[in-house]
Amino acid sequence: MKKHILVAFISLAVTAPTSATEWGIGFSTQSDDQTIYFPIKAGDKLRIEPFFREESITYNRESIFDRYKITSKSFSVGMGVFGITNIKEKSQLYYGARVSYQETEYTYKSENLNFKNESDGYQFSPTIGFEYMLTDNILIAGEAEWTYSDTSLKSTYDNEGVDTKRSETEKRFILRYLF
Repeated sequence: MKKHILVAFISLAVTAPTSATEWGIGFSTQSDDQTIYFPIKAGDKLRIEPFFREESITYNRESIFDRYKITSKSFSVGMGVFGITNIKEKSQLYYGARVSYQETEYTYKSENLNFKNESDGYQFSPTIGFEYMLTDNILIAGEAEWTYSDTSLKSTYDNEGVDTKRSETEKRFILRYLF
């Protein structure tokens, strides 16, 4: 499934700029958000924005009682579609939603215990943002979104599966560069 979504994402990201008037790259300015965005202007009042995020963390710890290693990997890929309303000459409001697919793997290994948790699921996020053009090519934006996610978790620790539904609000600042 992950490969099919990634192929569709790359195909859109590569072919859409050929028919769009403006496209670019963006990233969140927050240190804990490694998401990369690919804004594509699909008209004066519409933006399509594929995005992806990949993260891998390994933590090794040794104490007098135990030595263990924790590995966490996550991957998400998705698409945002936004309507755009100009407020003034260099500022605009955008509104729409993002949809994404996510996978996470968490592994714990020690002398006494070994287990792995794997989860995957989908996320839907209605989003609203304000954007200001610093130059003709550089935009800075602040946005807020309400996020609903539906994930399934499988664990080798207890061989149980858990379905989780979660909602939360998020905010971010995004810096975009248009080519």
